[in-house]
Amino acid sequence: MLTLEEIEFGEKQFRNLKDIKIPIAKGITVIAGHNGIGKSTILGLIANCSGEQKVKSLFGKTFRF
Repeated sequence: MLTLEEIEFGEKQFRNLKDIKIPIAKGITVIAGHNGIGKSTILGLIANCSGEQKVKSLFGKTFRF
C-alpha cells in the first residue's frame, strides 16, 4: 500500500505550480481555490502516480498533462 504524505513543487515551475509544499492528511484533504491555479493538475498527478492506468476525468476523457 502506498501512502501519500505531501506533494512538493520546487523552483522549476510545472504549469502554475512552483515553490509550494502541499501536506496530505490521513483523513480528508480538500483542494480548493480559484480557476486556473492548479487544482486539477494536483489531482491528476496523484491519480496518474497511483498506479491506475487510464484515469478518467469527470467528462470521461483520459487525464493528460
